[in-house]
Amino acid sequence: CKGVSEAGLATLAEHCPELVSLNLGSCSGVNDMSVVGLFDSCRKITSLVLNDAKITDRSLRAVGEYLGDSLTELALHRCDNITNAGLDALSRGCPQLVLLSLSMCNHISDYGIKQIAQRCTFLQKLRLDGTRISNSAVRSCCEHLKRLRQLHLHKCWSVSGAVLVEFTDDRLPFLKVVEILRHKVEETQIHNFTRQMRPEVALVLHDAYQGWSKIAMGAKGSASSASSSASSSSAAG
Repeated sequence: CKGVSEAGLATLAEHCPELVSLNLGSCSGVNDMSVVGLFDSCRKITSLVLNDAKITDRSLRAVGEYLGDSLTELALHRCDNITNAGLDALSRGCPQLVLLSLSMCNHISDYGIKQIAQRCTFLQKLRLDGTRISNSAVRSCCEHLKRLRQLHLHKCWSVSGAVLVEFTDDRLPFLKVVEILRHKVEETQIHNFTRQMRPEVALVLHDAYQGWSKIAMGAKGSASSASSSASSSSAAG
């Protein structure tokens, strides 16, 4: 939908106020003005994709204000202009989020993710690939997101294997997948996680330089290890 204009989105808002699912990924007409106008009319959206949108924190404030508790899935892949202030507003307005993708959002850091973790406690899938977060934000996720099933940290250069000790089964009983950079994790950390701490959880180890990934699992997993090509984030995060 790259050719969808601001006028097209205005028409959509006028004639489709009952929308519940909307994918506007890579649409050229998606900006703060069109987003605010859209949500003013379409307030029942539960699943929203805004990947590659030219939006700022103003749009995230509008998402929180107009969609509120109804929104459960939000993808913001490569939205380069959103910041921690926008995440703070989003976390206050949309506490029912179950899926959130912030991959490759270059201007968010630990503070913004901590606000999300503390307020959006229903999250089950969280993509933080390529963000500037550190172990501190990951610890906050482990502390607050008790329902978390998937956490993606590919290309998070400040996240190290030391944080794996935070993923205990009493904190995160539903955890299925943790994704992290291979060269940031030591062999002993991999062994402790997959053989002792969480043998049932898939630890996906990415090599950012050679483009491959390895899935390490313990005896309780479906496989001891498997290799696959590294893939980019999906449209829905």
